[in-house]
Amino acid sequence: SLSLIKGIGSKFLFRFYEKYKTFSLSKIPLLIKEELKNPDKYKKFSEQWPKAINQAETYIKLCEKFDISIIPFYSPQYPSSILGKEKKQETFTGKIENSISKKIISLIPPFLFVLGNLKGDKSLSIVGTRHPTQEGKKKAYEFGKALSEKGYTVISGGAEGIDTYAHKGALEGPSPVGLILGEGILTALKNPSKRKLIKEILKKDGFIVSQFFPTEKGSKWTFPRRNYIIAALSTEGCLIISAPAKSGSLITAEYCRLLNKPLYVYIGYAPHKAYRGCVNLLEKGVAQFVANPEELLNKISPATPAPSLNLSLHPPDDKTLILRLLEEKPKTFDELYIEMVKEKGEYDEAELNLLLGELLIEGKISLVGAYYQII
Repeated sequence: SLSLIKGIGSKFLFRFYEKYKTFSLSKIPLLIKEELKNPDKYKKFSEQWPKAINQAETYIKLCEKFDISIIPFYSPQYPSSILGKEKKQETFTGKIENSISKKIISLIPPFLFVLGNLKGDKSLSIVGTRHPTQEGKKKAYEFGKALSEKGYTVISGGAEGIDTYAHKGALEGPSPVGLILGEGILTALKNPSKRKLIKEILKKDGFIVSQFFPTEKGSKWTFPRRNYIIAALSTEGCLIISAPAKSGSLITAEYCRLLNKPLYVYIGYAPHKAYRGCVNLLEKGVAQFVANPEELLNKISPATPAPSLNLSLHPPDDKTLILRLLEEKPKTFDELYIEMVKEKGEYDEAELNLLLGELLIEGKISLVGAYYQII
């Protein structure tokens, strides 16, 4: 009920619970009066309180009707990773500044609405643009399926594009799938395609999570907001496939960095605008490039001791040749491809693309606009 009062957010609710250890309806008015102290502020609260109680009761009845669980932040069932904790703890305890990073406290929802079984000891999120290339769709499906087959819960946001194809691939495997909504669960269920996806996920013992009230509609601010939950629930980090320079999936990348989660990117044709955001993350040195599901699985669960930095599946002379060609002057992908064909007789574009990705990761070249150049 308190969260329905205008001006009351996560920070206030955390402080209130830390101080009073209760959200009892009978005690809240007196405690709020003591907390606010300002008569005018308390008057505004008193005017809104009866309506907030009625609205909360309506939401509770809806949740009971549709079997939606409500998990408050102080519950043992609330994921500790969302609170910024690496280790599981039974309840929210201790002072806020000690238990929750000040950087993320405003991002933490006071409660979650959940359908299904919220679990996943090994999970990884896959996100990307709503308008991917055909290759991007194919790769999202392949990565999702491969991760599920190896026992990983694949988490995404259910948006059209990369999210949808990652979900589809993951549903082909045996592991649960997680969907984090940017709208209320009942709102999502009104959308035919999302309703179908939700049913498929629940059949596979997966989960649907929303931090928004059941009937709340999605908006420009709700979808970026839920990206924090995607990042926080991903134990093994996040894979970004096909993200333009201003893609919303880059917000998820920032949250992963904030939470010290590993960040991976897949890049198809590097000069294509659909991959510009991924390339930027590589250039900043905050993400690792993966060419296929096998490489990603090896990074998150290596079967052998950590490899040396120079672990390339491509002939070293090809990399040397690329660097020599770039020493002359910066070149576009097409220009490099023509030069490689001249030197080698014939050459595969995909092979060149992977080599350029490796060189970007190794910090030997950079991509400025459409031009590759020596660093």
